Amino acid sequence: QRQEEQLRKRQQASVKRQQDQVEIAQTRERQQQERKQEQLAQEREADARRESMRIARESITKHAKAVGAPEEDLRVLIALSGDPLLEVARALDEEAPHQRLIRLQTESANARRVAASEKEQREINNRPPWKKEEVAALAKAMQRFPGGAPNRWGKISSFVHQNS
Repeated sequence: QRQEEQLRKRQQASVKRQQDQVEIAQTRERQQQERKQEQLAQEREADARRESMRIARESITKHAKAVGAPEEDLRVLIALSGDPLLEVARALDEEAPHQRLIRLQTESANARRVAASEKEQREINNRPPWKKEEVAALAKAMQRFPGGAPNRWGKISSFVHQNS
């Protein structure tokens, strides 16, 4: 009777392990399906975004050609991506036809300014940190050329350049 009890307990434990393994496998399968669905949703969203940008570029091109905008302005605007591109296309679609050339030129100028600013910021971020000698030269120059001195920062710049 004792052996039967032990055998029954072992069988129950074995059944429980099998049930746990099945549950783990089902959970993994469900998680994998959820990841696939999430990935598909992201891909669909990216496809929709690309399609809306393609349509926006077509719209900008159509408006630019219709009003005889300079080719360079068109190139600058077509090079935009993401929200700025969509916003320009939306603005042109909503703009009165006789105002579209002005809008195109304004948006192109804005895009050029943003691009120049971003390029300048990248260049600043890529500059190496100041060396100890440069910092020392700066401190010395600031003492030598106190506030209010004519062309103070030009002189400080020259001093730092010559002494580091």
